[in-house]
Amino acid sequence: MASPQPPGTTADPPAIRPITTSGPISKLPCELLTHVISFLPEHVKNLRLVCHGFNDCSWPAFGARLQDSMFDMRSYGSMENLKNISENKDLAPYVTSLCFITGWVSPSFPGPVELVASDLDPNDYDSDDIEFIEEDDYLPSEVFGRLMDYRLSTSYWFTEAWKWTPCTTQAVGTMLERVVNASKQCVVDFLSTMISNFVNLRTVQYKPDQLPHDFRDLHSDILEARADHGDLNGFYSIYGEQRAVNLVGMDILFRAIAAGDIRLKCLSVEVPAMTCHALATYTPAAIVQKAIASVEILRVDTCDMARHGSEHHLVQENEISLTTDCLPNLKLLEWNGWLPFAEENTLDHMPLLPSWMIHKAPTASCPPLRHLSLLSVWTPHIWRERTFDDSFFAFLAKIGQTLKTMTLEIFSRVKWHQLIEFLASSPDVSLDVLEIQLHICAPKNNLDRYFEGQKVPSKEILFQTAQTVTLKPDTFEAWLEKRWNPRPKKRMLTATGAKRGKNRKRRG
Repeated sequence: MASPQPPGTTADPPAIRPITTSGPISKLPCELLTHVISFLPEHVKNLRLVCHGFNDCSWPAFGARLQDSMFDMRSYGSMENLKNISENKDLAPYVTSLCFITGWVSPSFPGPVELVASDLDPNDYDSDDIEFIEEDDYLPSEVFGRLMDYRLSTSYWFTEAWKWTPCTTQAVGTMLERVVNASKQCVVDFLSTMISNFVNLRTVQYKPDQLPHDFRDLHSDILEARADHGDLNGFYSIYGEQRAVNLVGMDILFRAIAAGDIRLKCLSVEVPAMTCHALATYTPAAIVQKAIASVEILRVDTCDMARHGSEHHLVQENEISLTTDCLPNLKLLEWNGWLPFAEENTLDHMPLLPSWMIHKAPTASCPPLRHLSLLSVWTPHIWRERTFDDSFFAFLAKIGQTLKTMTLEIFSRVKWHQLIEFLASSPDVSLDVLEIQLHICAPKNNLDRYFEGQKVPSKEILFQTAQTVTLKPDTFEAWLEKRWNPRPKKRMLTATGAKRGKNRKRRG
């Protein structure tokens, strides 16, 4: 009995051994049994123990289940697991999706707890009013002991690889830079070899800001202990360190995908800077272009741009224009942290985008996008409203010939009515579906204050943007209906007016 064909391959799969278990299910064809098992992912481990035949029919479900696993590029154990899976000839052909992280926790975590006397104004006190409680004073002895053991015993895969040289003072051109690059290349070589063994790998995802697997239980216990002491704000700063580790992780992943010549269809990444016309990373442009050349679905996260503080290390040579030449197959772009006012940002006192980034539409044609998702708009200096760039509308006009569906998440200080009016009036854009979502942080029960002073597009204009327009959540749709159809104010009768009304009724 032949096993089902792995997706996208022509190699003969290994033969399935006889199903020796009794019962009606044992009489099912292997293709049908494999399909049944695919609906029981949480039981696949136990099903593999039934008999050799069940074990062979479980490989596709087992491979699909791995897409929910996160492989830590800094962890010995996690990389060893990846190696074992990639070398399993029965399982590897069924692995189509992988997720990577760079698990990290600050060496200074959790740090001291700062306490301020309860009778003081939280907005009016100085350093003399703050009391710091050290870790060994507020953590239970058992938790503190586990923390010390973790700090002393934890080691990482090629420790030097995770030191981001450009952020190290006076490190460029030094021996430290050479050691870091050599160590990083070892990780790249290993990772590219392993993922090359997954002949049907089509999706790769990178998740930023993740804890190491072996620290998560301890992390929960520490937070619980800190909560018992009031203030949860520690005296340590972790964003810069975490950001650097994320940047290194993405650099290694880009290099490994390119070195392994992996032809991906879907890629989810975090990048330090992006406009609607270009993106920039800390990886050479040629390497990134090779890694994304075959991608049809690209999910980009730039939400942390406002806090990483290392944009001055970006170089213009690493900028990539989002054109057909670079992304000839791109059909779906999801931009988490979309920036519709990049040009205006360059005029800010402290711009967070490099001044050299492309803001104007490139002369080359845009990718053949069919769907565009603009999520969690990135709004630096949110205390003032932002106006959409003309170049952003130019980008929409250029992709309008192929664009059919669009998802838009709106924020209070973004003049979203400008985008709606453009979509409704532009002859270059003709959408089938437009889905508008309210930002997750918006107060669902106080939208009047959230959108105070904002212009709301008319109902007529909004529903001219696409053949089908949906509004989420229901509270947002209900709020818009009230704005479009305000209830007439009740007339307040004076005592005299009420008396006249009664007299008219009597005469009638």
